[in-house]
Amino acid sequence: MRQLQSVGIGSNRLRFAKRDYYRAFTQRSQWLRQSLLFDGEVARFERTLVEEWQPRFEMMCDGLDPGNADAKLRQAGQDRYHWVETEARFPFRTISERFLNVGSYHILANDLRLGWHRDYLILLNVEADPSGI
Repeated sequence: MRQLQSVGIGSNRLRFAKRDYYRAFTQRSQWLRQSLLFDGEVARFERTLVEEWQPRFEMMCDGLDPGNADAKLRQAGQDRYHWVETEARFPFRTISERFLNVGSYHILANDLRLGWHRDYLILLNVEADPSGI
């Protein structure tokens, strides 16, 4: 939530984000409890999500000057998040439900494996993972 708030996502969309996060988390937990996941399957799905996010995030960063005003940084982050909300659909097996993709991006953001604001790690006071994943 803090990441989305850092780029100015409104309260209704924050509510939708929570819903998608919990739905994706619940679905993954159910698959795990029912032993429906193959070894490394979720990790491969998450790797796909991160690898699709990385070039888009770097493209956003390349378009921003180091001294950019906060409003431009927030707008750029909103644009990245808009892509997740509207276009980022990568199948998990044959499932490409919106909640699974968007919610999984929130799971990754919650784990600080990706973010919406250019300086999300600095804003959240954490060290960058040199592996990028």
